[in-house]
Amino acid sequence: MTAVRRWWRRPTASRFVAVELPDGRQAGGGPVVEALPVRNGPPQAKGVGSMRTLWACGLVLSMAALVACSAGATNDTTPTAAPSAVTLAISGRLSVLLSTDGKGPEAGKPCTPPADSKVKPGAEVRVTDEEGKTLGTQKLQPGRAVGSTLKACGFDFSFKVPGAAENYEFSVEGFPPMKYSREDIRRGLSFYETEQGTLAQQ
Repeated sequence: MTAVRRWWRRPTASRFVAVELPDGRQAGGGPVVEALPVRNGPPQAKGVGSMRTLWACGLVLSMAALVACSAGATNDTTPTAAPSAVTLAISGRLSVLLSTDGKGPEAGKPCTPPADSKVKPGAEVRVTDEEGKTLGTQKLQPGRAVGSTLKACGFDFSFKVPGAAENYEFSVEGFPPMKYSREDIRRGLSFYETEQGTLAQQ
């Protein structure tokens, strides 16, 4: 028996398989059908690839816009304010003796110092640093009577100055300056006018 040469072709769209006989004829019910390429998935409709490309481009543009907005928000951030400088509160009283027997205005009432006193209402109080730079000034407030037996006329002052230094110079208009440490000022300054016309700390 003559051997029959056969071979199998790649499956086609119609699943047709051709068999070649020895005389060159083909059997199998029809002409040979060319094999079709095998797809790795279901067929795609027309336009699907284009739609995917457009969708990918849109996603990239959206992410780029988001990054740009985030950068703009960071650049527009308002800088925080610098911390304020350290301040030193200065307060105290300057007293002028009125009497030693309790005579004079009642405590808390307005008073006027003796005519020979160098302390005057509105006199300037000045604070400077060790280099002589003025840090702040204030004027003496109107006098108020203080004490009972030892009656005096008190002039208060209160203000704040930059307080980073450790030593300061304090002066009242009409009197020589006096030096004080930061701790001395924090405890409060209280003076009285002596008979010699100078200031002494109480």
